[in-house]
Amino acid sequence: MNIETLRNEVLAAAGAMDADKIDVENFKATGVAIVRGAVPTGKMSEWNELWDEHRRQTLGASRTLENVHNPVEIKKLPDELLNISSSEHIINHIKPVFGENIGLFHKRFVVKDSNSKGAVILHQDSGYHVGSFEKASVFLALKPVNEANGAMYLLPGTHRFGYLGDAGAINREVLPEDWPVITPTLEPGDFMLMNSLVWHGSGPFHEGNERVMTDFIYQPSTDPSTIETVAGEGGWNGSFLTEARDEIFLQCRSSKLREIRGILDSTTK
Repeated sequence: MNIETLRNEVLAAAGAMDADKIDVENFKATGVAIVRGAVPTGKMSEWNELWDEHRRQTLGASRTLENVHNPVEIKKLPDELLNISSSEHIINHIKPVFGENIGLFHKRFVVKDSNSKGAVILHQDSGYHVGSFEKASVFLALKPVNEANGAMYLLPGTHRFGYLGDAGAINREVLPEDWPVITPTLEPGDFMLMNSLVWHGSGPFHEGNERVMTDFIYQPSTDPSTIETVAGEGGWNGSFLTEARDEIFLQCRSSKLREIRGILDSTTK
């Protein structure tokens, strides 16, 4: 195997990524599946009404960012919205990938609007995770998603390079120039399943409706980083990976960076 052979395999598999159900072998090859019409129109209308009410009552037009380092992230949501993660309309689609016993690593929404317009760097999510690498995100569209309002772009097949050993902006030029890149347009009820090792980013918000998607990360429930079991049986009920992540390391890269940041702050005030 070399990089050109892998690219050709991904190109050959790309056509089957987009369908009304997940082709498991294709997902293994590409790390991406786009499922059309996964959630019925009536249910999507119900969830959209819940989101619109939350937006009006809690967030407002100029929402305060929860995380200035990741402006698209929204975790403070009513249970009715977070519980979409356990909906049979999602779970039944992903069981062929994860099996009967499925857990959640985390659940949040990712929103682009006039308050979070910027592009998101090319990255892989696994550098920010704990537990096993057998994780994948479900990005369910609550509102239409397109290039104008900051759709995600993905480089299918890049999960097969594995964990890159760090977290940050990935240099696109390490890949062949003709490596496939997809920017799926989604309608409410469509979702993308993305292996957490896949390289991806998103463009800026230019215009149109707010881009509202779930980002539910699923994994086998036997993973000790599971926060909640959403199908079958749970193998874990809490561990230091879910309850005391900040206590795992006595020293690490993050703590050293915080120390350096503190020194810089103290000398520049």
